[in-house]
Amino acid sequence: MGRSASLLGGARGAAFLGLFAALVVYYETSTHLWNWGLWGDVAWIALVLIPAVFGLVLLALPLRVARGLLPGGIAFAVLAAVLTYADINVFANFARLGAATLIGWWFLGYFETLSWVVLVAAIIPWVDAYSVWRGPTKHIVEHHEHVFSVLSFAFPVPGEHSAANLGIPDVLFFALFLAASDRFGLRQTE
Repeated sequence: MGRSASLLGGARGAAFLGLFAALVVYYETSTHLWNWGLWGDVAWIALVLIPAVFGLVLLALPLRVARGLLPGGIAFAVLAAVLTYADINVFANFARLGAATLIGWWFLGYFETLSWVVLVAAIIPWVDAYSVWRGPTKHIVEHHEHVFSVLSFAFPVPGEHSAANLGIPDVLFFALFLAASDRFGLRQTE
């Protein structure tokens, strides 16, 4: 644990905690905030909220080399289930983010070359499109909305009791591809 803690220490750790605290405040108070209408909400979620949430994953990126990613991811998944059952939804939401992130980073350990990452990236859109068109995602969204809310990360709409949701597999693949870009040195400048 000491090594993992040192990977996220200093200014990076402080930024992570500050951003997490700001997001928790937003999530807890979002229903009482402004209401900018549809396009204002879309802009807020797309330009501020989603980048802030995924900023947590970016700030935690040094942990991708830590030991115990799979057990940590499973622990976060269990915590998410317990918090969901206890109706502590904000923290359950962030526990799902933690679970998907750690499991995505663990999964990256099985990719020996960048070509494997590229292959997965090429396959995902086709599998996802089929799932939304005729597969399990369509069935869950149409007939079991409560299941989708539990298996997704929510981005609350300000001033409303609704949220834009992103499936946990999408969060997992974001974490995987972010870590892959770090591991394989993509987009580095000399």
